Amino acid sequence: MPVEDPLLVLAIVAGAAILKHFVWRAASPALARPAWARAADRLGFRQTGEFMIEGVHQGMTVEARAATEIAPGYVYRSATTRWNTVIEVVVPDVPAHFQMAGRDRFDPTFVTGDRDFDAAVSVRGDTLYARSVLGAEARQAVADGVRAGWWLQGGKWVHEASGLHGIEGLLRQGLALGRAVSGGHAGKARRLADEVAGEGAIGARAEALRLLASYARKTPAYATALAAARSDTHGELALAAALIEDSAEDLARVTLACTDLQARTQALVALATRHPSHPRTMQALERLTGRGDTEPVALRQALVSALIAGDPRGREAGLILSAADPEAQVAIPAIEALGEHGTLAAVSALAPLRDRAMGGAASAAALRAILQIQARAPHAEVGGLALVESGGELALAEDDPGAQSEKM
Repeated sequence: MPVEDPLLVLAIVAGAAILKHFVWRAASPALARPAWARAADRLGFRQTGEFMIEGVHQGMTVEARAATEIAPGYVYRSATTRWNTVIEVVVPDVPAHFQMAGRDRFDPTFVTGDRDFDAAVSVRGDTLYARSVLGAEARQAVADGVRAGWWLQGGKWVHEASGLHGIEGLLRQGLALGRAVSGGHAGKARRLADEVAGEGAIGARAEALRLLASYARKTPAYATALAAARSDTHGELALAAALIEDSAEDLARVTLACTDLQARTQALVALATRHPSHPRTMQALERLTGRGDTEPVALRQALVSALIAGDPRGREAGLILSAADPEAQVAIPAIEALGEHGTLAAVSALAPLRDRAMGGAASAAALRAILQIQARAPHAEVGGLALVESGGELALAEDDPGAQSEKM
């Protein structure tokens, strides 16, 4: 669409010229020279060239340099000179094969458990070193640095960008990144214990505890970290401690006292499958079933599934408790499992269930279970329960021949 107003055309041309002028001035070496000299002076480095800075800070070797490149011209535009700045911060004790960069550069081989950090940063290399240096503060510094264009490779942080400005801020950020990943080989156990006891992401703290257990399980640092993990009331960290120690006491505590449903469910499954006959297991099962519908149905269903899949020793008592659950979706699988694996001791517990108000499905399941159990043990002991046929229907009868059959 043609522009008819000549004043408007003139204003557009003038605006473009002014913008180009300020863009040129912003990239002008004349404006950047004082900033480079000031940065070198404030940080205690040497300015070895007009746009070259070198120095050592807390054992880290720092080098910043700028170089030019010629950008080719176009039909209506001449070739131009561009400045690029490269900064390198060498951290002496970082393993050469340890790498960190944005997720777009490479896929990670290690994750911290901190969702925000893991979404922004890819980490490769020594797992123990990574965990020991990447505490909560270090993760924040690294994530900020990676978003600003830094990457770590070959034992040094590197930043490349066009232009000459912002040199002091970039140098300070590079030094902060160097400090964040230095000292990983010194005090690894202490660093990991501090991570567990800190206020960082729960997943990262749990991973630190697992790594500490594999690396320094017999140290005071692990004992300190374990105590901190056991005090977790949410559940994920306490669950990690319970699984590492394979402790029925800890698993029962997570099952009954923590707030996270997923952690409680995992602890319950581990408790029922690893320690089916332990007194704490039975106490936990009794408390869960005693709470009735105050516990989530999903947790009670997980309990039945764990009992069914677990060691046959000791699981019958748990299934008997679950068979009395007020929810049919919990009770019926427990009843059916007793029918398949239960002993005569379960018959007296199943007998009253036919009168429960949960519906015909549970009553029918209880009767079938009793039949299955007695079919496996046809000669019941005196004092037990037996099924008899009465008027074409099944009934439960006492040993006493004169006892009145109860219709089903």
